[in-house]
Amino acid sequence: MTTRGLRGGEVCGIRWEDSDLAVSKTIMVLETDDEEDDGLKSEWSWRTVAVDGENAALLSSWRARQMRERLAAGTAWVDSGLIFTASDGSALREEYVSERFAAIVAAEGLPPIRFHDLRHCAATIMLAARINMKVISATLGHSRHGFTADVYTSVVPDVAQDAAEATVAMIPRAARKA
Repeated sequence: MTTRGLRGGEVCGIRWEDSDLAVSKTIMVLETDDEEDDGLKSEWSWRTVAVDGENAALLSSWRARQMRERLAAGTAWVDSGLIFTASDGSALREEYVSERFAAIVAAEGLPPIRFHDLRHCAATIMLAARINMKVISATLGHSRHGFTADVYTSVVPDVAQDAAEATVAMIPRAARKA
């Protein structure tokens, strides 16, 4: 969530069968933890999100741990197919994940941050890394990259300064005489 900006419900709803960590390093966001409807915010929420090598390795390690939990649970294992589950394989609810995250933040004495704020962190980090706004928007599942720009460009003033410098650098100038 911190680097890809998935919504909390999306994190709780992603399935192993919708991921390819070995070849394309992607996760398809197709549903959320909301059982009453499709739970996705808009048609743009249905998307394929690229995962970097480090996160792909972490997810692969998590899958191995989950398989050990499955063996330990035996017949009590709930075969939900979800990537993130309770130790018995059952689905996690977004509310539980948010509450657990808040407890960890408080226990570690970290500044207050909500689980959902990790999504904003991801957008801001991508912007600071000079990722194209259209790519950031698609990664977040926004319907318009203009919305993403409106929300996040004021967050990183260095990006605006870099844009000003880069724009002027594009204009050829004659060498000045001393």
